[in-house]
Amino acid sequence: MRIALVSGMFPPIQSGSSHYAWRVANGLEDRGHEVLVISFRHANPGESAHFGCAKLPGFMLPKTPLTQRYGLPYSLYPASIPLIRQILARFQPTVVHANGHFLDASIAAAQCSKALHLPLVVTIHTRFVHTDPLLNAVMRNLDRAFLGHVWRKSDAIIALDRQMYRYIENTYHVPLDRIAVIPLAIDLPELLSSPEWDASKYGYTPMRRIVVSLSHLTRLKSARTVLSAFAVVAKEFPDIQLVFVGRVMDPTPIQMTSQLGLKGRVRFIGEIPHRLVPSLLRQSVLEVHSLDSRTGFDSASVEAMALGVPVVSCVREDNFVRPWLQNRKNVLLVPPRDVNKTAEAIRDILTDAALAKRISEGARKTASDSFSIDRMLRDLEGLYESVASTRS
Repeated sequence: MRIALVSGMFPPIQSGSSHYAWRVANGLEDRGHEVLVISFRHANPGESAHFGCAKLPGFMLPKTPLTQRYGLPYSLYPASIPLIRQILARFQPTVVHANGHFLDASIAAAQCSKALHLPLVVTIHTRFVHTDPLLNAVMRNLDRAFLGHVWRKSDAIIALDRQMYRYIENTYHVPLDRIAVIPLAIDLPELLSSPEWDASKYGYTPMRRIVVSLSHLTRLKSARTVLSAFAVVAKEFPDIQLVFVGRVMDPTPIQMTSQLGLKGRVRFIGEIPHRLVPSLLRQSVLEVHSLDSRTGFDSASVEAMALGVPVVSCVREDNFVRPWLQNRKNVLLVPPRDVNKTAEAIRDILTDAALAKRISEGARKTASDSFSIDRMLRDLEGLYESVASTRS
């Protein structure tokens, strides 16, 4: 098959949807398909990539409260529509796969696919919401009206988990047989072959036991519960340190660190290259992030599982629809915003070696069996073939 993957988020941008796009493109190409990525002008697939890449003109939007202080690519919509249409007409894909639903390149791709009568699949990663009540109301209405109008015309919508399935169902009101649950995947060989991470290059010396938090810090992905729980257990365990990895786009966690008397026990090291994350995980006893609301079980958590690092999360056991997560067997699950339960989970891992070993072994097996690249690519191939045959 010939797959056109349209994704505004793509390496070197560091995000779950960016890594997802690269893995899909590279994996499909390795399985014998012809893949063309259409992305932002700064996209850099890397030397190991075998797929083609067409780049759209554009710029990075300024980091403002509207974007949660997150830098997002903007490719001059609607001026990009004729260019994308020209690229698709020349490539003649079997299927167009839009990665992400509210960035301009994906919307342009949807319009071009319709004009060229090409099957369209979209993966939805993130809810279109905001922490500001007024902005959230505006965005929700825009999501239901404009984005809903666009994506209801797609041939299939991919939900990565149960939460996103419900979001799609309740927001866009598409027929349920057009929603495909295809959970994310990680590249295990890549994780196991990653280079060593040198903490000294990031200005600090790790303590004996590291609790790592892998996530950009925004108001939507708040660290309040994580920090409050760590403050409880830090008094009992003087040898542990909490390390935040990712861009800090909300000053609240830094302010809380000072207010809770955690200076020296909590470090914010910023964004590091993705290839170094596995090495940091191997030095950690626990991974935990985004416990203030159920924002999903993302690729950072799955990568931790694959390396045998226990993960604390606030999702439900049925998060992936399939029964992959089992509390205290391959993951530690706590209620959202529950500081006491989170502190208890961290304490259990630090004090109960048998529990830590059981979760570590269960996590490795689950990641290998359920979150493999091959499984995700087979699911995608089946979906592509289905929508292509329906159109023909």
